[in-house]
Amino acid sequence: MSSRQGSFIAHRVAFAGNLRVPMRDGITLAGDLYRPADDKGRPLPSRFPTILERTPYDRTRQFQWQCGQYFAARGYNWFVVDCRGRYDSEGEFHFYNAHHEGLDGYDTVEWVAKQAWSNGKVGTTGLSFAGSNQQALAVCQPPHLTTQVLLDCSINYWRRTLRNNGAFAEGIFAPYVFRMAISGHEARANPEVRRALEAYLADIDNWIRKLPLRPGATPLALAPSYERWYFDISTQGDYTKLYQTPMTNLQDFIDDYPDIPLLMASSWYGNRHAWGNFEKHRIFRKNNKAPAQLIVGPWLHQEDFMEQRFAGNANFGNDVYINLNDYRLRWFDQFMKGMNTGMLDEPDIKVFVMGGGSGLRDYDNRMQHGGHWRAIESWPPPDAKEEKLYLGADGGFTPKLAKGTVAPLEYVFNPADPVPTIGGAVQNPRYVGNLIHGGGYDQRGQKGFALTRDRATLASRPDVLVFRTEPLKEALEVTGDVYVDLWVRSSAVDTDFTAKLVDECPPNQDYPEGFALVLVEEIQRMSYRDGRLKRELIEPGKVYKITLGPMVISNLFAPGHRIRLDISSSSFPQFDVNTNTGADFDKIRGAVTARNAVFMDAKHPSVMRLPVRKAAR
Repeated sequence: MSSRQGSFIAHRVAFAGNLRVPMRDGITLAGDLYRPADDKGRPLPSRFPTILERTPYDRTRQFQWQCGQYFAARGYNWFVVDCRGRYDSEGEFHFYNAHHEGLDGYDTVEWVAKQAWSNGKVGTTGLSFAGSNQQALAVCQPPHLTTQVLLDCSINYWRRTLRNNGAFAEGIFAPYVFRMAISGHEARANPEVRRALEAYLADIDNWIRKLPLRPGATPLALAPSYERWYFDISTQGDYTKLYQTPMTNLQDFIDDYPDIPLLMASSWYGNRHAWGNFEKHRIFRKNNKAPAQLIVGPWLHQEDFMEQRFAGNANFGNDVYINLNDYRLRWFDQFMKGMNTGMLDEPDIKVFVMGGGSGLRDYDNRMQHGGHWRAIESWPPPDAKEEKLYLGADGGFTPKLAKGTVAPLEYVFNPADPVPTIGGAVQNPRYVGNLIHGGGYDQRGQKGFALTRDRATLASRPDVLVFRTEPLKEALEVTGDVYVDLWVRSSAVDTDFTAKLVDECPPNQDYPEGFALVLVEEIQRMSYRDGRLKRELIEPGKVYKITLGPMVISNLFAPGHRIRLDISSSSFPQFDVNTNTGADFDKIRGAVTARNAVFMDAKHPSVMRLPVRKAAR
């Protein structure tokens, strides 16, 4: 075989369904096996390397069938298993509070290695939950684990994703728990339970306004295990045992990771996982000798991950498209078959620099933001220089500290009227409704978002502080970790502050009002300030310094564009709304308004720190 040539289609595919995989505690998991076959469809007697995915999202989906057909035809066994408690697998599903996931993964890998159709080499793959459970099994160190492809999964779900510096990702996980319960064992056994859950989910645009949910007050009570884990994650803001497993927080266990080749992929517009993947890559490079590669693009966190050229209402061009199976095949061929597919010549880190497009509409009515790929030596990029932009009382930025007395900017944060989430790094839930959508969107009310009342810009809201540069005279690339240091005050005992980086594109023939493209957003719940693991309320009227970040991003701000920062106290439903009362999360009743303030004087210099480099083009 010539250099850089990988596996090609050489076989037909044989299928065996509902194989039973025994776990150490006596339950069995259900798995479907796709094997290389001869011209008559009979399984070949040869032993092949096996690619394993363990999923809570139904092993029989068309996507899994397509993967099985693809890899088996090219000389791999594709084995997909329903996680414990899901579909045809026995046991109870525990979501991320799953101490058994690592052990189940270990047992599955070693069972596969002993089968007559296996050559003993097992590689794993999967997105999101199916990436996190790969990490959980890896730290258990099964002897036959050969390599992994980790797709858009985090390193710490308390710091980012389930919890976000204290705030709960309500808009993702409230509909998610219903979707999961609809396909859970209780609903599969009782059609009435399923219909009740489906009806409630279909009305999501209405019931989301009545949050928080109450135990026993929704059809989730008909699926007790799902109700239990939803209220675990929605009410436990502190760093409890819930977040101290390899599934929820790899950081605490990462030193036990085996020294195996690792391919990671993440997204600027995924599920807030990009930061975690840069952290994982840094640690793997430090601790391990085996290759570890990371690629980050602007894709959405969903099944066709990497195979989209757009996210939300922004088009990033054809170069961003990567065929996921072709990409994984190159990696598995390199490290499970010993072929030279060129993966060792790829950069350790490769990121997609968004921006540089025409800014006009494409034929699908999306804004052409464009972008290009760039190799990065390490993260943060060593060639990026930190530039400080101090917030000014006039809504601008200045490169120098303010002099003299500058009055803080104040606004009223009313929990009954939160700032709506319009795009960004959020997962698109699978449900009927218009609650939340991820990706690049203009920051204004628009059709398709249930919580926006009109087409008014978010910048026009009285509870949003907007800071923007003058139109740039030359292109500026921001690639790296963005931090926003704020000096703040509140009239409440607890409240939130949000920071949103926006590429403010100038008006053109297609967007006469311009296009304020959301890039990345961060939130800080004040009771969890400074990385606190346990909630501590603040003193009303006292000034505090907080840092929001790092917000990881790579974007080219083109000439004529403005760099914009929005400061507020809510982004709903991406994050739950702080009631400002300091009440325990499982005892919330009512809310109060908060008068919040941001300082920007010489003694309290609020500043945005940007990693900038002169644009290469």
